[in-house]
Amino acid sequence: MRVSVGGGAGSRRNVAREGCFSISMSADDWIGTLEMGVRTTETSTRVDATPWDWRPRIVYVTDWLPPHFSAVSQYALQWAERMASAGHDVVVVGLDPDRSDDVRSDHGSGSVRVVRLRRRMPSKSNWLKRLVWSYRTGATLTKTVSRLATRETDVVFTGSPPFLLHVIWVLKFGPARLTYRIADFYPEVIVAALGRSNPVFGAIQVLTNVLRRRVDRFEVLGEDQAHRLMAIGLPPTSMRLARDTSPVPMDRDARPLARPAAAGNAPLLLYSGNLGVAHDWETVLEGYQRHRAAGGTTLLWLSAQGSGLDALVAALDARGLPYVLTPLVPLADLASLLVTPDGHLVTLKQGFAGLVLPSKVYGCLLSGKPLVFVGPEASDVHLLATEAGNPYAHVDNADAKAFAESLAWIETMASRTPISEHDRAK
Repeated sequence: MRVSVGGGAGSRRNVAREGCFSISMSADDWIGTLEMGVRTTETSTRVDATPWDWRPRIVYVTDWLPPHFSAVSQYALQWAERMASAGHDVVVVGLDPDRSDDVRSDHGSGSVRVVRLRRRMPSKSNWLKRLVWSYRTGATLTKTVSRLATRETDVVFTGSPPFLLHVIWVLKFGPARLTYRIADFYPEVIVAALGRSNPVFGAIQVLTNVLRRRVDRFEVLGEDQAHRLMAIGLPPTSMRLARDTSPVPMDRDARPLARPAAAGNAPLLLYSGNLGVAHDWETVLEGYQRHRAAGGTTLLWLSAQGSGLDALVAALDARGLPYVLTPLVPLADLASLLVTPDGHLVTLKQGFAGLVLPSKVYGCLLSGKPLVFVGPEASDVHLLATEAGNPYAHVDNADAKAFAESLAWIETMASRTPISEHDRAK
């Protein structure tokens, strides 16, 4: 078993402890340690974080535009508004299941134009149907962008919808400059989710790597992504580190939401947002059962959606384990939600480091609440949490005992929080 907990602001080194559960807080909030054996790992060489230069006109291609769920598009709109305030004219092209429209607004000395293309939602249960949908949708988006791109245009696109790269690269034959802001890696995500490859995905992988070399430049969300690109031969000079942040302004003193009535005064560990194929709920389930069987009182709170949520809830019900399930909150209430629980849970399956970076980690860290991360240490989630200086616990995948111990740690942390803080929203 290995659980490492810790980090101070600006930390460049993390100490992970073998065969133990260790707790390490900021200097003024240290609880204690129980440790057996020590292993040291270094953080990697940093990727250049100097922003790219941008042309006056930018077209940003994304997937589902708000109010429909998509952290990728939420960040795209925030980025567009910042660039418009700096004097750029930005066109955001995205998808909407309900309508098509074209709306322009001024921001400072620039403007943001949002072009919505009506498109039905894809099947998430059938990879082949989703693959066909992805190529057709990518062709529609590319056709729209080709009409908007001029010689002075930068085209920014993400890993959503999947395989957009396979179509949009044709813009290289025109005057546009292509910047690939990677959200998720495809087909690697599919292969990792299936747990195996096949000749079809093998061929798609070869084609994808060839087309990645056709891109002018990359923006990566994390160093783990950069290492994925370097591993296929792309030079570090073609990349810039451009991290996301919380999708809403965070204030640690924000008024929390009312605690779920069913929770009583139990310590609450919140999982919020998407719980999908990349997220490790199995370790959470096994560790949670251990914790409750041992008399632990930390309660799992799910404000989530996704295929993993359905599976986790079914498993919790089958084992008779208590939990709280609430709907996703409106974006306007997200900051209040994130300061409400006693701690946050972020998970990532083994093999997904550098392929997916759970965006929820930014708001969770800015809330100042303790964070438990179940996932590979190679993920930038671990790097960010280690350096944030917040109370932090890292649990390896499949280490149910360690996750149970992290829940006991949340219990201890909650006991140090005055009840009046819990009751501020009541």
